[in-house]
Amino acid sequence: MSFSQTGSVITQTGTDGNLAGLSGLTGVTTQVSGTGSAQHTTYYVDSTTSLQVDGSIDIAADSEKLSLAHPYGNSSNQIPLTINGSVTVDGTNTQNGRTSYSRMVAIDATSPSGVWWRDNSILINSGGTFTLNGGAIRIGSGVSNSGQLTLKNCLIYAMASSTGIVIRSGSNPLYRNVEINGELNSPVYISASSGFSEATITLNNAFYYTETAQGTDINFIDYDIANNISSYDINFENQTQMCVVNFYNTNNRMRVRQQNANRGGYGKCFKEFNVPVEDLNGTALEFSYYGKDFNNGSRMVSFLNAYDDTADKIYSGINQTGNFTDSILWEILIPKNSVKTSDDRTNANDKIPINFIGYGQSITPYTPTLISLSEETNPIKMSPDLLITVSNKSTVDAYTTLETPTKFYDRAKSYLVTNYAGELSTLVSRSGNQIDAGAYNVTIDATAPSAFDLTGNLITIKASTFTGDMVTTGLITLANGAIFDGVRTDANGTVYPDQPISITNISAGSRMRIYNVTTGVETVNTVVSGTSYTSSYQEGTGYNDGDTVRVYLTKLGKEEWVGDVIDTSNGFSVLAAQDDDDVYTALGIDGTTVTKFQADYVNNEVDLVIGADWTMAELYAWWANNLTTEDGIRNFFGGITAIDQANFRINTSIVDLYLDNTTNASYKQTDNRRFFRDTGTGYPVRNPTTSGYGLDVVWRNTILIAQTEAGGTSDLNFYDVKRAVKQVITNPKYIKGQK
Repeated sequence: MSFSQTGSVITQTGTDGNLAGLSGLTGVTTQVSGTGSAQHTTYYVDSTTSLQVDGSIDIAADSEKLSLAHPYGNSSNQIPLTINGSVTVDGTNTQNGRTSYSRMVAIDATSPSGVWWRDNSILINSGGTFTLNGGAIRIGSGVSNSGQLTLKNCLIYAMASSTGIVIRSGSNPLYRNVEINGELNSPVYISASSGFSEATITLNNAFYYTETAQGTDINFIDYDIANNISSYDINFENQTQMCVVNFYNTNNRMRVRQQNANRGGYGKCFKEFNVPVEDLNGTALEFSYYGKDFNNGSRMVSFLNAYDDTADKIYSGINQTGNFTDSILWEILIPKNSVKTSDDRTNANDKIPINFIGYGQSITPYTPTLISLSEETNPIKMSPDLLITVSNKSTVDAYTTLETPTKFYDRAKSYLVTNYAGELSTLVSRSGNQIDAGAYNVTIDATAPSAFDLTGNLITIKASTFTGDMVTTGLITLANGAIFDGVRTDANGTVYPDQPISITNISAGSRMRIYNVTTGVETVNTVVSGTSYTSSYQEGTGYNDGDTVRVYLTKLGKEEWVGDVIDTSNGFSVLAAQDDDDVYTALGIDGTTVTKFQADYVNNEVDLVIGADWTMAELYAWWANNLTTEDGIRNFFGGITAIDQANFRINTSIVDLYLDNTTNASYKQTDNRRFFRDTGTGYPVRNPTTSGYGLDVVWRNTILIAQTEAGGTSDLNFYDVKRAVKQVITNPKYIKGQK
């Protein structure tokens, strides 16, 4: 260690762990107080002597003090302390693992009355460092810094509260690397010569600021305004160049002052974020985020038009992991022409919402407090997206087709995460097997170039067959042969999937009628050439789930057949069972050749239209053939039952049928076969007939059919009649063949 003196200048070189080397030098006096561990030594350097540090000096704040007397006059004549090396004040005390900071004055650079407050008491040249960590400094004029100035956990005392400590630039390169972190009980003025904008000043957890900036950019971090003794937080003095002052993590809105109408600056208020993004279990997540500030109608360009922040500020990040780190600009202060303009970028609640999204997580709105001290570090917790079915995003991104609602939703969610722009809901939602595409148009394209694409309001997915349901207020389009297997509802209405109809075991050539009993609508009336009928329908078109459907079958030579079935979401199927019509066969008349009769469906009548006598055998043969026509199966099915070859019953509850004569003469039935109404009474002929002529019918009594010895039937003869009469006498309740 070495202190040497040349004239009025004391020069320190090497390394000194204290100030003891000053003792005995010209212009230096020493005062000791206390004893032992409480001993304290003050080294007074008079106003004719200055100290220059080229090496390194450590000062213990609790045991020694450097007192510098400023000369009267201009600061350029003499500076009490010049630092080319390093001066460090250590005011820390650590006991039981806890650190406290001394409040003892370690450097006193006060000025006598008359010294201009802008004069320098301490000069830090380029390469020099001046550090206070604890302790205190008392100063009456300025500190000129071209090196590194660090004031941490310390007190700063000024000669007058109206002036305080002035920190200004020195020679080129100017004014950089200043950190003030502590409790300040005096205003701090920061001044830089015009023309230099590369200075950076960081102030952490400091109090009592008044600030003057000229031609430089300055950053204030964790600026606590609560106890500021000034009526403004920053005063813009610059005349010809723009000064930007950035406030990070403040606890109030800034107050700015413009020196005069020709001077100005630009103040920006930010909130810093270094926030973990986690799931509910505290595991770091991959996420995207997006936010945009608000335009409250007060945006303008800066003094001298140097900065234009009229555009919205967008905050976004895609597929980040672990921490959300950003600085949110929430206010810009522009004093221009003596009018302070505050460009408030927040909403009515002083917030700028930021929305977060993860592939496996739900969209999470985040509205942190912006006007507050300190960087925000509280974690953002995201809830899981329970609709995701495949947890690996890379797997989903590799899909080549999206043929199900689950694959569609997963791929749309992955796309949104990668292209997130602040949406408050997913592109599509899913409920079970149904996709809700909101207002998007959706095209399902069997030959699309990619599995998923979003262009404007159109979502295109690739699938040859999409199996599932979908709703949208837009339009759903099938392209290049794509098939939709499910219920889809769009602006044009609801389209149901084709549901199958299957009716089997049909006698080839039968007439078939399908009738919806529930709706009362006939849906099919046709001749089936083969032995089965297959078709399909859209739900709600002809049939609805739960409807009762009735199938009728008729064919010449076959008995009428009818069966009911319940329609389901899988359509319906029927197994027919047509029996031979033994009566028709036994009568031996081809119904297609009978022309004496004509159907009058409006009046529920069968009209005799050809003037001739007729037989019941002819009528039944005609009736059987007429049932194979479209109108016959529709109107007369079940109207007549052939009990046997001799008795034919009109089922009035089905068809309230009568015979009618439209010819110009009266005619009669010539065979002995009974044709009667099931009511038991009533002549089965319209009265009067349309023509007014009579029509004779066998209708009153049951016709008995005798059996031969072999058990068959034959033309009635004496022996057959005798046998039948004997049966009635011995067993009056028995009539062979009665149904």
